[in-house]
Amino acid sequence: MSSVGSVATGLRWLLRSSTLRLTGLLSLVFAVGMVIAIVLAMWFGRDAVLRRVDTTLVELAASVSDDDVPSGSSVLIRPLDELRSLPAPFAEIAARGGGTVTLDQDFRRSETWRGMIAEDDDDEPILIALPLDDSEDALDVLGGALWTTAAVVLVLSLIH
Repeated sequence: MSSVGSVATGLRWLLRSSTLRLTGLLSLVFAVGMVIAIVLAMWFGRDAVLRRVDTTLVELAASVSDDDVPSGSSVLIRPLDELRSLPAPFAEIAARGGGTVTLDQDFRRSETWRGMIAEDDDDEPILIALPLDDSEDALDVLGGALWTTAAVVLVLSLIH
């Protein structure tokens, strides 16, 4: 019973220790700071990816002519009067003038697309869209790496 009592006394002293409270508080502040930094990095990263895709879409649209409308699996380019053959969400993108859409089923091996209405080289409006799956996958990997690093750093800081 005396060993249990001494352990209990030791634990009470440890809980009242200002060093332990300070370590816990600093670890909490560090953890909150890391969470905020990761969330902001992911938000700004996604925004940067979308801006870059939009710039690419405008550049691609400017190089398209009416005679040659390339439409492979990695890019979708259609005149506005030929949207009927596409899934309905692409018409929604056309109505909004652009945006991101997630389809219920894969369309050309992708579910998430970023599209916009842009002008081709003849100044005619066209719908142009690119799949975002690769960009989304890259952001997921980056987020996983950031969260794992934050957890390891937090554990290491608590150990020391």
